[in-house]
Amino acid sequence: MSSLRTRLIIFTTLLAGVAIVSVVAVARAWRNEPTHSSAPAKTSGASLAALTAAPHLLFRNTDNDSTYGRLTLASLSKPDGARAVTPLECDRVDFAGGHGICLQANRGVLTSYDAVLFDSAYHQIAKVKLVGSPSRARMRPDGKVAAYTAFVSGDSYAARSFSTRTLFLDPATGRRLGQMERFTIRRDGKVFRNIDFNFWGVTFEHHGDGFYATLGTGGKAYLVHGHLSTRSANVVDVPPFVECPSLSPDGTRIAFKKRIEHGLSPVTWRIAVLDLKTKHVTLLSEKRSVDDQVEWEDNEHILYGVSEPHAVESDVWRVNADGSGKPQKAMTGAWSPSIAGGYQLSAS
Repeated sequence: MSSLRTRLIIFTTLLAGVAIVSVVAVARAWRNEPTHSSAPAKTSGASLAALTAAPHLLFRNTDNDSTYGRLTLASLSKPDGARAVTPLECDRVDFAGGHGICLQANRGVLTSYDAVLFDSAYHQIAKVKLVGSPSRARMRPDGKVAAYTAFVSGDSYAARSFSTRTLFLDPATGRRLGQMERFTIRRDGKVFRNIDFNFWGVTFEHHGDGFYATLGTGGKAYLVHGHLSTRSANVVDVPPFVECPSLSPDGTRIAFKKRIEHGLSPVTWRIAVLDLKTKHVTLLSEKRSVDDQVEWEDNEHILYGVSEPHAVESDVWRVNADGSGKPQKAMTGAWSPSIAGGYQLSAS
């Protein structure tokens, strides 16, 4: 009897394992996602040492092959040239000051999410469990603070909308440095607070501990300017719906996604640039809907990701920051671009 019972236990365990593998395979097929090999990442035409010796880009690889989802490097001067693939898998990535943040979705029967903090050799320093699915990630230019936004569920006020959590981390240890939902927010000099506050899209100033972010409340989105050291922020007196801000290298403008209403049609977003001094908003020449937190390539150009409906791959495009010209494809099979070591300033 004991032998029969043992065989039954082994058989049942094997069946359970097969079922789990089948569910994962079906889930991947349903999401149209390639599977990954556990083998070490390989270089695709370039070495890490060669690419990191000069200004370069980090990004999520979306080529529909074994490198899908991997953190990948390319030369800033030839962004669609030779690449080097790292072992890290990222949904969102940013890098500055010798440190990076990689937001991961560990998909399976039960999906979990992590923020991996890594060094300039692409080695993991710390891993932090995310409270929800990855949305946005940014590093402070000096590499001493990371910020991320995650979508969460369970907030009663968010039944017909969405809810977020935005946190600051120490990239050297993974320690929490602050959570925006607990910061003091002021508007016109008075404390401003609603139960439905959501924050997303942190972008850091290039010196000090200042930052900008989006505050969503009451069906509107406001630009806020804060300081991590004081755990506070103020609503900036600019036009509403400045979402997912990205501060220019010279600190004078903010690129963002501007909400465009179409009556009964779905909402879309156009890339726009806000002049912080004049408060003038310029719509850029990219007319497709762009749901991304863009990256400034320099003071004159902006990089952003575009994915076609139902497609696995996405591409990174470049557009002039003054509204002139036409969008140009900068990289194929790429998403979430980040210029390593900070922005590269144009000579003009």
